[in-house]
Amino acid sequence: MSDESFSPQFGSPFQVVVDHCEEAGIKFRAEPDVKGVFFSMRGEMAIYDVALLVTHDDQVFQIYLTIPIATTEERLRPLVAEFVTRANHRIVIGHFDYDMDEGRLRYHIGHPFGERGLDDETVGRLFATAMGTADRYFPALMRALVGGETPADAVYLAELDYHAEAAHEEDRETAHQSSKEAPQPPKPSLNKRNRRPRKDPRLKSTRELPGLFERPKEERGPESKGNPPAS
Repeated sequence: MSDESFSPQFGSPFQVVVDHCEEAGIKFRAEPDVKGVFFSMRGEMAIYDVALLVTHDDQVFQIYLTIPIATTEERLRPLVAEFVTRANHRIVIGHFDYDMDEGRLRYHIGHPFGERGLDDETVGRLFATAMGTADRYFPALMRALVGGETPADAVYLAELDYHAEAAHEEDRETAHQSSKEAPQPPKPSLNKRNRRPRKDPRLKSTRELPGLFERPKEERGPESKGNPPAS
């Protein structure tokens, strides 16, 4: 449920965010002073603290997901920093934001919508992207922190489907390039003279075979010269 102590401007980007959360049945806390909506959401791998904000004079929609870890031990922070750097290298939408001083890790998406405005579909799509990305990398981060995996191995395993797709695409490109480099059979000429079937030189011309299309003499009738005889 939303707070009833405020009434955001109808049709404003902040109102769009509030309406989206209400329609989704999310229990949230709204803070109109900062144009933000705050709540906790259970994903497939963890429970995340979520902040949905409208900033920069109603021009930018931002999402922050706080990852439920706190690296209070300073010796672990370089490990997390390496993990974040490697993960951010492949992420297309958004990025991980790591506070080296406090040891806090968040996933952030910023979407400038400008004069086009903010719609419910965009809010839902970006929020789903944020949750999906956090769920993808959170188990890998825990394997690096607790399981002893290196950040490189942990991130690689988290992105295994990406690597498989890239390898498949590379194989397709290699096969396509090989087919282009392979010798191709000569194409038939479009010249009409060359399109006529060639004759076997062992075959004689019909002109060299006299009587080929003539009936035998015994099958012929009597040759008549002049007018036929009167009956």
